Amino acid sequence: MLERCCGLVTLLLVSLMLSAIPVVQESGPDLPAAPEMMPSSHGGGSNLSWGPSSGLNVFVEPGRMISLQFNITNNANISDDVSFMLTWTGAWNALWNTSQLPCTTPLTVTMSPGALEWPHFDIHVPMVVNGSPLAGVRHAFTLSATSSIDGVSVNYSFTLELDAVHGVAIDSEYARLNVDPGEKLRHPVTMRNIGNARVGLAARVVPLDAEGEVLLGFSPELSFQHDGWMVGVFEVYHLSGVGANGLQPNESATVQIEVQAPAQTSGGIHIGVIGWSGGAYLDTEMVDFNVDIELRRGGLLEMETNCGDDVLPNRTCNAEISVTNTGNFADSFELVVESNPWLRTYLSRSVLVLQEGERQESIILTLQVDGMVAAFSHGTATVTLRLQDGAELGSQQVEMRVGAYVDWDLKAVEASTDSRDNVSVAFTLRNLGNGDDGLQVSMHVDVNSVYGLIPPPGATYGSSEGAPRYFEVQNVPPGVNFTFRAWMLLPTDMEANGTANMRVEMQSVLAPEIVFINETNTEFLAEQYRPENVDEESGWQRLEIVASIIWNTFSGLAIIVIVCLVGALGLHRALIYRKQKDEEWLAKQPKVEESEKPEDWLGKFAKGASDTGQAVVGAVVEAPKVAARVFTDLFTSKSKKRGEERERPSEDLLDAANVVLEHHEGERELERLDDIAGGLLDRGDPHPANIALPPSEQVAGRTVRKPKRVPAAKRKSAAKGKATTAVAVGIETPDLEPEDSQAASTPVRKDEDDELDLDL
Repeated sequence: MLERCCGLVTLLLVSLMLSAIPVVQESGPDLPAAPEMMPSSHGGGSNLSWGPSSGLNVFVEPGRMISLQFNITNNANISDDVSFMLTWTGAWNALWNTSQLPCTTPLTVTMSPGALEWPHFDIHVPMVVNGSPLAGVRHAFTLSATSSIDGVSVNYSFTLELDAVHGVAIDSEYARLNVDPGEKLRHPVTMRNIGNARVGLAARVVPLDAEGEVLLGFSPELSFQHDGWMVGVFEVYHLSGVGANGLQPNESATVQIEVQAPAQTSGGIHIGVIGWSGGAYLDTEMVDFNVDIELRRGGLLEMETNCGDDVLPNRTCNAEISVTNTGNFADSFELVVESNPWLRTYLSRSVLVLQEGERQESIILTLQVDGMVAAFSHGTATVTLRLQDGAELGSQQVEMRVGAYVDWDLKAVEASTDSRDNVSVAFTLRNLGNGDDGLQVSMHVDVNSVYGLIPPPGATYGSSEGAPRYFEVQNVPPGVNFTFRAWMLLPTDMEANGTANMRVEMQSVLAPEIVFINETNTEFLAEQYRPENVDEESGWQRLEIVASIIWNTFSGLAIIVIVCLVGALGLHRALIYRKQKDEEWLAKQPKVEESEKPEDWLGKFAKGASDTGQAVVGAVVEAPKVAARVFTDLFTSKSKKRGEERERPSEDLLDAANVVLEHHEGERELERLDDIAGGLLDRGDPHPANIALPPSEQVAGRTVRKPKRVPAAKRKSAAKGKATTAVAVGIETPDLEPEDSQAASTPVRKDEDDELDLDL
């Protein structure tokens, strides 16, 4: 009784549930068509029918279980053993509620005629894994009932639809990265939509401590700065999918996490990348990675040299060095040179500070051979590139060879002639070079005579018969002297006196261009003049010899003196002849009396004073004293006779003449003033000192000038009908020009009419 009541309650609940769930009828391949209702059978056939119609759609939550039961009726007149079975597709699981057997195993229920049964089963909804099962997709289930009477099956179809589930997965794993000081890097992080619906994702970054916890004061952001580090998320738009419609289930997208390190040689940061789905903001995932500053120190040493040729002692060759900082930060470098003791080295720069990737060129290394190093010695200079802490980064070698320096010194040449007319010259030479050298010595005499060389020990020469005229000396060490002699016999059978030339050439073996040439000239006598062939000289012969010697010695000087005397005599005669001709020419010229000049009569006074013998500066010269009677007679006899005295003019005439003179002087002064004023108004070039002055403002005005005054003589001639009486004035004007012609009065003159002209 209790079980029946429970069954009724369960049926009631299922009925209520089914009535509360909306049923959507859809047609399509995913939903089976509703089974056709079998007609009622009153015979021996089966007649099963489901209570609800197919097409039920149920929304389920992933990972949960749903229990379903549907009623079925046996409409046949006989009992029927009905087999129930549930079929579906996908990763689902269903069990019969009563036996806990899979629903794929048939469940047999005996149904009496008209009986109603409720097959009960549980469906376990799978979890969403990698976006499956998808949301928004109806998953079809078919519950079939097969009759044991005739094997006819009656199906009931329904669908289950999952709710949308959102989630994100970060496929990237933990990483530890290195970055150059002050440089940037990008680290890709891949995120995937593990929900079953289309949705966008989000990504943020945050600094973490050593334990992976978010640092205090920070929250997930698109970018942050911490301890000089700068971190940001780039290419975030990939998380929004194509067209910003979100990512499909199980679709991935990659963002770039950019990290910029501070410009320091050490340090690190712990970064967390947090991601979530747009439909579940609280369901986050995080992946972390570390970034450390990696200091790489390195340098590249390159060198080019011109030391391929031999270098002579005390000479130099150069090498050009280039240094490149191949590290990832600015660094200091040092160049160290090691060489042979006799090879001096000079560096233009030894300490370098280079930025990352910087290249320093034109560092000059100079190598000098110090002193007379042996020829063909090999030297090596090793250039090492080091860091300031002493770590070696690389080295290069410069190899060179000392060249042969060839030089000889002819220390002494000693010439002598013995009583047998044998001329002998000794030569001493010294090797001043830096290596073994030799000499090739040859000899030649320009007269027919016997001559040869006396070689030093160890010399090689050609013929063993007679005196050698050529020899060679090999391998003479540096600083060693050697001596040899050259000799010749003066000829005794020559017809005339002459000079014998002995030429000795000494040539270096290593440097043939070095040649010493010595010439010795020795006079010889002809056969007839040799002492043994000449008789004793007489006194006249000795005198002749002395005279010839004197003439040969002073002949040049005597000729010069004679030439000078003859030239001086000729010059003297020429001067006398020229003077005579000049006097004759002057005698033919007419005499011209020169007019007496003021200097002449002034000179006479000076001469007269000097003749008296009393021309002393500051002294008073007394004139000669004569008697007054004598002086009067002399003066009277030499002066002209005095004419009759003129009658003195009257006072009225003198007053009138004075008035006329004053009048004319006034007019004269007025004319001078007019001329001066006209000169002032003349607009000529300004004085140089007045150029810098500002120009004066000129105001237009009117100047009324007086008419020009007509001289008195012209006024007299112009006046008609006026009688003028000539008056003789007893004033005689001296014939001297005044100091100022403009201010002086015009001399009084008498015109043709015997009138007194006082016009000034």
